[in-house]
Amino acid sequence: MKEMFKINQFNLMASEMIALSRSLPDVRLEGCKTKVYPDNLPTSAVIVFHNEAWSTLLPTVYSVINRSPRHMVEEIALVDDTSERDFLERSLESYVKKLKVPVHVIPMEQRSGLIRARLKGAAVSKGQVITLDAHCECTVGWLEPLLAGIKRTGEQWYVLSLM
Repeated sequence: MKEMFKINQFNLMASEMIALSRSLPDVRLEGCKTKVYPDNLPTSAVIVFHNEAWSTLLPTVYSVINRSPRHMVEEIALVDDTSERDFLERSLESYVKKLKVPVHVIPMEQRSGLIRARLKGAAVSKGQVITLDAHCECTVGWLEPLLAGIKRTGEQWYVLSLM
């Protein structure tokens, strides 16, 4: 277990015991649950990773798929910033082909860092681009306010206020 912790800097054994697609509480304020948002805003979720464990990367992917209106998710772009772990190459590509949303694994040619990798993901994406960390989980209602803010302001970058 100590070896696994050294590799990932977290308890991988505990992480692997959590379901890839699990139920999470709806944490929205009551007023947010009834708010109506435009629904013609297709998006591309760009997720950058480097040597990320499947037990943290895949819950992010599943949460985007399972907690977003299907017609709003054009695709998911997984940008691999030159991972060195074997399981993150071909087996990840074949795994994501089976998902119900188009998921593309995009390799960086050399280690470039988070921002350059996000920019590469955005450059090859079709929809409005939302970037996510590789180790987070979206909850119900996460996507619509972000896309509505982009549409309303006309800005390329929009940060949702949580207060």
